[in-house]
Amino acid sequence: MKNIIVTGGSSGIGEAIIKKFENEKINMINMDIKKNLHNTYKTNLNKSSDIKKNFLKIQNKFKTIHGLVNCAAITIPGNSFKYNLNDWNKTLMINLTAPFILCQLVANNMLKYKTKGSILNVTSIGAEQAFPENPAYQASKAALKHLTKALALDFASKNIRVNSIAPGYTKTSMNKNSWNDKKKRNDRAKKTLLNRWANPNEIAEAVYFLISEKSSYITGSNLIVDGGWTSKGL
Repeated sequence: MKNIIVTGGSSGIGEAIIKKFENEKINMINMDIKKNLHNTYKTNLNKSSDIKKNFLKIQNKFKTIHGLVNCAAITIPGNSFKYNLNDWNKTLMINLTAPFILCQLVANNMLKYKTKGSILNVTSIGAEQAFPENPAYQASKAALKHLTKALALDFASKNIRVNSIAPGYTKTSMNKNSWNDKKKRNDRAKKTLLNRWANPNEIAEAVYFLISEKSSYITGSNLIVDGGWTSKGL
């Protein structure tokens, strides 16, 4: 059975990913600040030492890691004129630095056990176009998208694929304020070609495709799953 690590698997898109992969008979290992699921290693992704400590626990128990999905993220909106530097640093740590640390750890595990593996980073349509008053989130996701391409280039010779996926507005707890506001909910739906929000399960299906051998000839790519948001004209 394959072992795949996912971050942020306790809710939202991450939870949907775990359910999808477990249905495909894959052993999912969740790294999250919340410990409300089986096989969860409670991890503070804002601390590199905690990430490394828990990864070693996972590696000692499961040995070979076949894949990684960096899904965990935070968003702290704020005015760019006076954006709090602590919020900036925390956002970049969880959304960008933590994924990089895990990419390194997992890739080295794949080298150790001679595994042909796959890594997926979850970005956002915020990496494709700018939105107002959320500078740290968008900067972190845009950087994660480019990091994906850099790692794909570096890891390809070792048979490790690295891709990213950019979800559009999805009905999750992260977006609950927009979803609960009827005007915002409808306005965001109208900006898509499909005139609706995504369901987390739809994002999970795309993630499964990119992690699995069904996408064996794809690396360094970014799949936009946004209902046509970024394709819609004026």
